[in-house]
Amino acid sequence: MGEWRPGSDLRIALRLRPEALPIGVSEAVVSVRMSNEVFRLTVPAFHPGEIPDSEVLPVWIEDAGTVTIPATGFFAAHAPESITWRRITGLGSTGTMVEGGPAAAERFADDWGVKENNPWLDYRFLTFNRGWVTIESAVLALHASSKERGCIHAVSVNDGPELICNAATYQRDEAWMQAVETNLVRVRTRHFIRRPGWQALRLYLCDTGVFFDHFTITFEP
Repeated sequence: MGEWRPGSDLRIALRLRPEALPIGVSEAVVSVRMSNEVFRLTVPAFHPGEIPDSEVLPVWIEDAGTVTIPATGFFAAHAPESITWRRITGLGSTGTMVEGGPAAAERFADDWGVKENNPWLDYRFLTFNRGWVTIESAVLALHASSKERGCIHAVSVNDGPELICNAATYQRDEAWMQAVETNLVRVRTRHFIRRPGWQALRLYLCDTGVFFDHFTITFEP
């Protein structure tokens, strides 16, 4: 830890045992001995009630009201035989995007609704808060291939409704130029999280040939 002198700042890292904490939000009192003095620190703690195996399940955790999940960070996937989820390197802000394709396959949008056989990806993330959140889906900037097809996908949180959004650009307008400059289109949906802890996000593919980069979940003030 190095030498510490009274009056100077010192940063320390703490790891708390989950079995010593109650489930939910609490405070932990930690005693630290330095230079023959004992300091008692009160630190905020959170026990989610379930500790997944991080070697099996990717763990995305809220930080200052925001969770960012790369599209490649899913832990479960579903697709019919006609669709393949692929990782494509060298694209987007994360360097690897996920595509549900091929683009010429039959689309899965029915009046902008989600069907039972829609391809999907499942993500899990941990929050310390509850309330309304905005989910921003970052998708590769693409024009719609026809009037009948766009870049339509749907997002749901926990047992909430599937909210449909379209990331396609139909005009070469200012929004399109900004999307091309960043190589991403950002579309937003609004969801409600009832309680802190582990949350489930499901991405539904409606139009094929859509490339996903990342998802940003932000709690509203």
